[in-house]
Amino acid sequence: MGRHLIISAAAALSLLTWACALDFNDAVPCSNDDECPTGFHCDAAIAQCTEGEGTAQNNTPDIVESDVVEDVENDPGVTDVALDTTTTDAAETADDLAVEELDGTASTDSTACTPSTETCNGLDDNCDGEADEGGVCPSCPISGMILVATPSAPPFCIDPYEARRTDATSGSQGEANNAPLSVVGVRPWTNIEAGAAQASCQAAGKRLCTSSEWRAACESAEERTYPYGDEYSTTNCNGLEAQLPPTVEATGTRFNCRTLDGVVDMSGNVMEWTESADALGGSFNTPQAGLSCSAPAPAGITAAADVGFRCCLSVESSGGEDMGVGGADGGL
Repeated sequence: MGRHLIISAAAALSLLTWACALDFNDAVPCSNDDECPTGFHCDAAIAQCTEGEGTAQNNTPDIVESDVVEDVENDPGVTDVALDTTTTDAAETADDLAVEELDGTASTDSTACTPSTETCNGLDDNCDGEADEGGVCPSCPISGMILVATPSAPPFCIDPYEARRTDATSGSQGEANNAPLSVVGVRPWTNIEAGAAQASCQAAGKRLCTSSEWRAACESAEERTYPYGDEYSTTNCNGLEAQLPPTVEATGTRFNCRTLDGVVDMSGNVMEWTESADALGGSFNTPQAGLSCSAPAPAGITAAADVGFRCCLSVESSGGEDMGVGGADGGL
C-alpha cells in the first residue's frame, strides 16, 4: 500500500505563507514580463523579476525610441532617449549610449536628433519618428514610377524594374522597339547600346538615370552597400554565384533583390546604362566585387546579352522648380 503524506490545515497555511514570502527579485530570472508572476515585472537591467507592474513596455526589440517625453518604453530597458537621423547603419557600432540609430540600436558615433524643417531627403528632420511626412515630397508625374528621396541626391523618379520590350514574356525579351515598359515577370531588354537606351526612355517621356541617381536609388536613404543591406548574399540577387549556369532572369524573380524604396534588381541580372554610358549594377555574369551599389562601372561595355537599362525622370517641387537632373550626368 502506498504511503500518503497528511498535514494539518495549520501546517498547510504555514507552507503557503512561506511560499508567498519568496523574494522573486533573487529567484526568478527573466527576459520579459510574461515570464514573471502576477504583480511582478521583468527588470531589464538585472534580467530578474521585480515586484510591481513597472512602466508600460512591450519588450519588442528594435523599435525606435521616440525623443518625445512619453514615459513609455518602446525599446526594452530604454525610455525616452534621443533619436539619431545622421549615422548610417554602415557606420554603426553598438555600445551603451542611450541614443537610438535609424534602425533602433545605439552607435558610438551617434548624434542626438536636433529638430529642423522636414525636407524630402529620406530622413526624419523634425525628429517626430517619421521621414518625409507632411507632403514635403513631390509626386512622380508618370504612374508606376518610384520616388527616391535620399540625403545624397535631390528627389527623382525611377522605374521599379529593368526596362523591357512591349512584347516581352517571361521566357523571351521580344523584338518590339517602341517605348519600353517596366513590369514584373518578363525578360529585360538587352543587347542595346547606351544611345539607343536613352532614345527608348525618351520615347516613354523619361530618360536614362544619371550615375549619381542610379547609385542613390540603389543605396536608399540608409546608404546600403547592396540594395538589400550591408551584408552580401549569394542568392538575394542574380549574380555569378546565384545559379549554375549563370543566366538572365525575368524581372522581379528574386523578391529580396530590392531597395528600401522597392526598386528591384539593381544588383545583378543585367547591367544598366546611365546617361554617361556607364553600365552599373553588375549582371548574372558578375562576381561579388561588381555587385555593390558603389562598384565602379567596367570599361569597354557595349551592347550584350547582359546589358540592359531602366529609366528615370526629374520631378518638380510644389513651386514648379525642377528638382531632378537630366542631361549632364553627375550634376547632382
